[in-house]
Amino acid sequence: MDPFGDPGARPVGTEGERDRNVRGENAMGRTADGLERARLEALHRYAILDTPPEPVFDDLAAIAASITGCPTALIGFVDADRQWFKSVLGFPFTQSHRSISFCDHTIRQPDVLVVEDATADDRFAANPLVTAEPRVRFYAGAPLVTPDGQRLGTICGIDYAPKVLDADSRKALARLAQQVVRELEMRRQLADLTATVTTHRRADAPEMLQAILDGSPAIVSVKDPEGRFLLINRAWQERFGFSREEALDHDDEDLFGPEAARKHRGDDLEVLGSDRIQHVQEHLPPGRTDRTYQTSRFALRNRFGEPYAVCAMAHDVTDRVHAEEAARRNSDRAEQVMAGALDGVVTFSADGAVTGLNPAAEQVFATTAEEARGREVAGQLLAPIFREDFRHALAAHLQGAAADLVGKRVELLGRRGDGEPFPVEMTVVDVRDDPGRFVAFVRDVSERRHAEERLRHLAEHDPHTGLANRATFLHLLATQADAGSVGHERGSLLLLDLDSFKHINDTFGHRAGDDCLRHVAEVLCDRVRDGDVLARLGGDEFALLLPGAGTATARAVAESLLQLLRARPLVVDGRPIRVTASVGVAPVTAGVEPEELLHAADAAMYEAKQLGRDRVAVFSDVAVAARTSALHVSSAQHLRDALAEERFTLYAQPIHDITTGRVAFQELLIRMEDDDGALVPPAAFLPAAERFDLIQKIDCWVVSQAARLLRRRTTDGSVPQLHVNLSGRSLSDLAVLECIERQLQDVDASRIVFEITETSAVTHLDMAVAFTQRLAALGCGLSLDDFGAGYASFYYLKHLPVQSVKIDGEFVQGILTDRLDRAVVRATVSLAADMGYRTIAEYVESAALLEELHDYGVDYVQGYHIGRPVAAVEGLHLVV
Repeated sequence: MDPFGDPGARPVGTEGERDRNVRGENAMGRTADGLERARLEALHRYAILDTPPEPVFDDLAAIAASITGCPTALIGFVDADRQWFKSVLGFPFTQSHRSISFCDHTIRQPDVLVVEDATADDRFAANPLVTAEPRVRFYAGAPLVTPDGQRLGTICGIDYAPKVLDADSRKALARLAQQVVRELEMRRQLADLTATVTTHRRADAPEMLQAILDGSPAIVSVKDPEGRFLLINRAWQERFGFSREEALDHDDEDLFGPEAARKHRGDDLEVLGSDRIQHVQEHLPPGRTDRTYQTSRFALRNRFGEPYAVCAMAHDVTDRVHAEEAARRNSDRAEQVMAGALDGVVTFSADGAVTGLNPAAEQVFATTAEEARGREVAGQLLAPIFREDFRHALAAHLQGAAADLVGKRVELLGRRGDGEPFPVEMTVVDVRDDPGRFVAFVRDVSERRHAEERLRHLAEHDPHTGLANRATFLHLLATQADAGSVGHERGSLLLLDLDSFKHINDTFGHRAGDDCLRHVAEVLCDRVRDGDVLARLGGDEFALLLPGAGTATARAVAESLLQLLRARPLVVDGRPIRVTASVGVAPVTAGVEPEELLHAADAAMYEAKQLGRDRVAVFSDVAVAARTSALHVSSAQHLRDALAEERFTLYAQPIHDITTGRVAFQELLIRMEDDDGALVPPAAFLPAAERFDLIQKIDCWVVSQAARLLRRRTTDGSVPQLHVNLSGRSLSDLAVLECIERQLQDVDASRIVFEITETSAVTHLDMAVAFTQRLAALGCGLSLDDFGAGYASFYYLKHLPVQSVKIDGEFVQGILTDRLDRAVVRATVSLAADMGYRTIAEYVESAALLEELHDYGVDYVQGYHIGRPVAAVEGLHLVV
């Protein structure tokens, strides 16, 4: 780009900023013009523009680069329509138009300007120095402010990658700017004095010399060979606190004591005895350490070369010393960061030769810095397949061409010291102030790749059996159904449901249930062919896709699977347990949606159960077709329509405090409206919703409605307390958990108690524990429903963070007549009391039952005797 092109073609800043600038100029008028004229007049008085480079300014720019850690540093001055650079380190231009100058922004503010990422800063994102070469990303500049407050320009550092500048470095940069101004002042004063001498050649020489010295910011003194002061300037008097009368004709011992006199006398004698100029860095006066000076001593000689005096000139370099110390600290810090970085860091030259490895890189590549140094980086550290690409990309970058390497994150195969390849993530940075040096940040991603593979396997497979999961199976089923002409049979689908799974769980516990699932998976795997797809859909349901098999073949396969299950019983604690299943068979027809295919097999499977279990039914059978039409309420499409049309409604049933008789909670119960407006009970549609993976959406709908109810007040001004049921599938679905967290973020989550049945958690206990812990962290209450119905109840009570248990209604109903039911309820109440849990008894349908439960010590009761379910708004007594 042309940095000094037409400024009108390169407006800087947002359109709103430019409009504000125009309005500001109109408002300020002549005042702004006057301030700018005064600034430009001050700049021109220093006569710095368009002068050759000077070492003192180049040294200061180098210090700025060290302080900011940047490859580029500039000392620039802002003229009327341009910015001109007195010192340039690592930058392709010596001037730029003022309209695109970062420094023009700097002189308009009182302190250091830091732009951490220019592409993210509205003031600079469209700047051509950012959008085109050299593509500036980071800038840190300190204004050069004269003693009378005029802002002439800046000293700044520039980088081509985003970064951050700490507070210490900002202060060091500001002090360095003051040093630049001091150099400018000395330069100007010298020019002024030269002009004065030229103009007043006939003036009295001693007076003129004194005037020259008094105008200098340097501390100047002249002593005779015996060490007595012959001449001092005003700066000397101000620093040491002596007047001319007090100092002249006295020596160092008179003024500063014997110790200082010995040191200075030694320096003076050394200078008097040689022709060289002595340069020392010291504190003046001796003993004061607040300021540091660079002192130059030299002998004054007569025309015969004989020394007759010693002249000493001391310049205040305190700020420069501080800046250098800050630069050293930054450099040390960078080396420490590199050495202590967790990621590997490799440095190499433009010809690809390795120049260094940090300890992390040595560990990554299983080599040492000494072994790698001097060797070609691609040949030493990369696998053969990537070496040529790396070399070509590096060469292209050095030639200025675009390449997918420098400044980008790439993934390659690295090579360890023993030749073993491994996946590595690499970012190469070009250190621009040293064109022969590159830095590569590397990370061994082997573990991440293994983790990704594990996560992919977990996402596609059932964690208990290792079989394909529901989502994977539906995807493969859809692929099979899409492969042929519409209406053409592409194979067969088997849906297998265990007949005795709940009995095994209730009798032997969840571990036996898990063993049962794995046992069935192993038996089925022994029978399937290569190319068949076997999956666990959830719960105790398995599916088998037989590509290319007709229903007759599929029936035969299903019969053989049942025969294998009968022949190989599950063994629990040395005891054989007979496991049977019911199988539904359906043809896979091209063009039919996967869930409809699954629904057909599901209908056939339920027909097999109705016919006595442990048998096979085929969807094409007349009996199955008739039953399928009767079960329209169970269809997936029917449920989807109800969700889309929001044909669900909530009822509320009260839960009373048995001691006070008052309503403590309301349990929300879902109903569905049929096509004709009639209410459908949950038992008629929730099993189908579970089978077709729609129950999660229904649970989310219930939670959203519960949250809406909590945002309303009851007629007495209180907020209702609600019990909400959660399905087993929801307990293993992160999307449901996220839905709950989202819905409850603006309500009091402690007003909701989630009821979880033991069968909900049985096949995914680890997921259920994590899920319920997140709910508890939100502040929600948790209740274990149907407690006592199975062996696993006590296990869940131990591992899930519940606060209450709802005793299974089958036991509650029988306590007046059955000794076992009475014992179970009493034991449950006693256990809950010992553990600090509350108890809820459901199915309370008589006053006698209520009185008996009161005697048992039950905390809460629910049932038709307490209150029947009614529409939620009515039951909660909400303000309409």
